[in-house]
Amino acid sequence: MSEVDYSDIDRAFFERWPKRNYRMRRIYPNERATMEAVSVKEGRPFCPPPPGANPASVEPYVVVKQIKPGFRVRKFFAGPRGLDTDLISEEDARCAFEEGWIALEWAQIEAFLQRKKKPPSKHEEE
Repeated sequence: MSEVDYSDIDRAFFERWPKRNYRMRRIYPNERATMEAVSVKEGRPFCPPPPGANPASVEPYVVVKQIKPGFRVRKFFAGPRGLDTDLISEEDARCAFEEGWIALEWAQIEAFLQRKKKPPSKHEEE
């Protein structure tokens, strides 16, 4: 299996959605291998689970921030396994990047995601 060029994929995302500056996605295997090697070299864990989380219920994600076209930075963190990142809005991805989900207790993350799954109330639709 060939390596995924995640940089090209991120570039294409921001070209397709020019008003977006943040996106959240799962990490690619070659991206994970690189970041794990950096973590080992720096003597820190790679994507440790949030406090209160069962390590088997999380997987690593990345939030990509576009500084300007062609220049992006990434932050890695552990999030709920199976998260549908296509449903993560610009604002939610920005919050994850700027505030860091890793700082939240697991129960807070789960509560946030449950709110995202609920259909809007009649009041919210008006």
